[in-house]
Amino acid sequence: MPTYSANASWPVPADIAERTAAAWNEAILAADSERRQDASGAVVDVVYPLGFAAGRRGGVEAVAQHISTAARAASTRLNDDTDPGRVVRGLLTQLTTAARTEVRRCHEPGPEDAANRPRRRTHAAASSDLRAGTDAQRAAVAANVAWSHGLQDGWRQAYWAANRIVNSIRNSEISATSAVDEIPAFAWLDDLADSARAVADERPGRHPVRLARLAGSSEPPPSAAADRGASEDAPSAAQMPRSDGPDKGDRRPRGM
Repeated sequence: MPTYSANASWPVPADIAERTAAAWNEAILAADSERRQDASGAVVDVVYPLGFAAGRRGGVEAVAQHISTAARAASTRLNDDTDPGRVVRGLLTQLTTAARTEVRRCHEPGPEDAANRPRRRTHAAASSDLRAGTDAQRAAVAANVAWSHGLQDGWRQAYWAANRIVNSIRNSEISATSAVDEIPAFAWLDDLADSARAVADERPGRHPVRLARLAGSSEPPPSAAADRGASEDAPSAAQMPRSDGPDKGDRRPRGM
């Protein structure tokens, strides 16, 4: 599996600027009151799911790689004297297989995907940023907010992926009766799950999508046409202060 980092820059869909401009233009023409707030919300609804999917894949792949690397390293330290019958090595192979299965699963739409909608905090952040002066800039800011929030919310799914991977073998008879690195296998797996959940809790960095230039070059609303050049220097929502603390509505138990 490829190497992923919580500080990696995630690829942005090539058509995200067009999607942003289309969502903004459609909403701003249809709304008579609070039209800019409504248009920001429309952009969030379009961009957030893209960020969520990218974060979900990246987080699960990072956790799966962490677990697989630990399993392979432990397996190389075993020999026929410390692992007669290759029992523990077989257990660790099952662990890496479970990690690969989880990666494949994260690339497929799941039954829970329909429930993954932007939270109110995302809409509020997208519509309350006062640094942008033109409609093109506001659309770009909304897209940046939606992408970064979606990315981080999707990344959180890796916490549960870590549990699923480890739990696939933790409660087996072999786990209860064998050892890894002279540690009872179930205890070794618990430590591995803790470190994998720490990877999930790192969250991806808020890397700017830099949509301002793209949004400015798309077909902007008439009110922004006279100030197209200014949109290229729009501040990124990715520069907003970062908060890595848990959301009050998203607290999770630390146990398996």
